[in-house]
Amino acid sequence: MKHFSGLIAVTALAVSVLTLASNADADGGRYFVEGSIAGAVGQHDDLTFVNPVGTAFTSNAIDGNNIILQGVDDLYLSAGGDAAFGYQYNPNISIKAVYSYLGHYEASGDANFGAGNFRQDLDTDAHSVMLKLGYAHPVTQSFFVEGTLGAGVSILTTEAKQGDNLGDDNALLSNTNVNPAFSVAAGVGYKISNNLSTTLTGEYVYAGHTETDTTTGAENAATGINVSEQLNADILIGRVLLGLKYHF
Repeated sequence: MKHFSGLIAVTALAVSVLTLASNADADGGRYFVEGSIAGAVGQHDDLTFVNPVGTAFTSNAIDGNNIILQGVDDLYLSAGGDAAFGYQYNPNISIKAVYSYLGHYEASGDANFGAGNFRQDLDTDAHSVMLKLGYAHPVTQSFFVEGTLGAGVSILTTEAKQGDNLGDDNALLSNTNVNPAFSVAAGVGYKISNNLSTTLTGEYVYAGHTETDTTTGAENAATGINVSEQLNADILIGRVLLGLKYHF
């Protein structure tokens, strides 16, 4: 159902762009394509280890069914990029549909069960499809500043393991999460020609909630995986993008 809902949302975004473009005054703007490369830092915010059975055996602090992880490392550097198709309504206002590879992000934290600190590792690959509204303001004949607001969906593929630091190979259940996602960006641009411009942009993306699937207890019974174990977090991403935009 998550995959089906995400497909509906992505289709709706594409239809919206095409509808808006077809209804716009032909003299009011031009189509454009845009490509960007990005450097990013991402955070698995509020990294949570759900382990209802394990709470009775850990020396970590607990909160209900959650084991409070120690030594959390939730910031990770990554790279990605965007591909966009849009419509320029007038010299200031534009709208575009954007696919983004937001990057690969890792996080970890320790849970002690007496035999040592069992590190919990959570890895996420993040993608998004958004509709973004932009406003550009000229500073000189060639330079301009631009801000954008975006909304759409993120597709987060998550894997996790525990005890790798102790030589164990305990894998939690992978999962794909489709969420509402939002972005805000601001940057500067330079018109290389009437058709081509380059941009340098800073962007904040809220990519939503990511979580592994919940274990049944039978996946790795010999290694001590309990029933209802799960790692989850919210994905927050800051990006710097270098882009080229071509109007036609």
